[in-house]
Amino acid sequence: MIRLFSSMGFALVSSCTLLVAVPPAGGQPDKCLFFATPNIASVDGFFHPLESAAVEAFSPKRGTAVLRLTPEKPWGGYGTYVQIDTGSSPFSLRVGGVKAKSADKEGETSSLDIKIALELPYEDPVTTQAELNGQTPGQPLSVTWTWSGLQHRIYANGKLLKSFVAAVPFDTKENPAPIRILANSPDRLAAPVQELALYNFAMTPEQVLRAFEANSGQPFVANTPGMPLAAAQWAPGALRGFVAVDTGNALSDKVVTAKVTALRGAETVATASFSVSDGFGEGVFPIKKMEPGQFTAKVDLLDASGKPLGSAITEAWTLDDLPWLGNQLGISNKVQPPWTPIVSKGTTLEVWGRTLELGGGFGLPQQSPCWHCSSHPC
Repeated sequence: MIRLFSSMGFALVSSCTLLVAVPPAGGQPDKCLFFATPNIASVDGFFHPLESAAVEAFSPKRGTAVLRLTPEKPWGGYGTYVQIDTGSSPFSLRVGGVKAKSADKEGETSSLDIKIALELPYEDPVTTQAELNGQTPGQPLSVTWTWSGLQHRIYANGKLLKSFVAAVPFDTKENPAPIRILANSPDRLAAPVQELALYNFAMTPEQVLRAFEANSGQPFVANTPGMPLAAAQWAPGALRGFVAVDTGNALSDKVVTAKVTALRGAETVATASFSVSDGFGEGVFPIKKMEPGQFTAKVDLLDASGKPLGSAITEAWTLDDLPWLGNQLGISNKVQPPWTPIVSKGTTLEVWGRTLELGGGFGLPQQSPCWHCSSHPC
């Protein structure tokens, strides 16, 4: 069950209970899991008051969270604070606003600079920040975070602000997830919350824009099944890449194999395959050569018979012109002077400046003369 807790006056919040039944494990539709708004005070259609809120848990590896506010003036402190707590791994999405640096008159707020912070709860929490400048007071502000496998995106008012690759911060199994919405600003009316929604799929950029422009006060409805998504980056070690793929809900119970083709421009530099389970898969693949340029990875999704079901292309990642990367300068299998190769003569080893006798028992060396000690043993 997902519950919504209110603080600092957010007492009149409703949730959509259309989604009470737990969906099947695979092939589930893309849909809204949670929709809350302070505009509904009593039972009305699919909307209910806070006391009866109930929806199922969401997939921790893919999803979308949408927070819609109406900033009236600067608000800060910890900002408007939204937290989805999956037990051991809560994430926090904070939104605040300050008077725009470009404001012309002291004491008046003609525009706001919006500060967005997303905290991912790793062992050492990581905070990713984004900023939207020039928000007009009194106009709707929509902040959206999507995650799919390793790909994360932060949007404001339908525009992409930041895209980054990071591990999914949730536990891998589905758990009930309480949602909390807090406002630490002393003036809770500075940016009243109009909508909070949670979806079981990662919206595409086009869907994020369409949801923002609709501003309908209703949950967003995906007209077509979500497309597969993939993310890639360099893997630890030389000549290695890493790719992760999310099949989307519609194909999650059908895809068993992902076939990867890594490209530098139009040139194929690597091919690999890895298994997919419950809609997600990831793997490391060797790359033939690492030359400067833009790299992408095309991921083809196959069923158990090898039939293609869909594909995804990653965002490009760049390899800068680094003269030290991938070259063999200073690397040699030869013994460098003044040292000389070891010469073996029975139980005697001759090395630079000395000899070692291994006849002392158990393969241990006896005392041996060295050049700087003349005939004295060392």
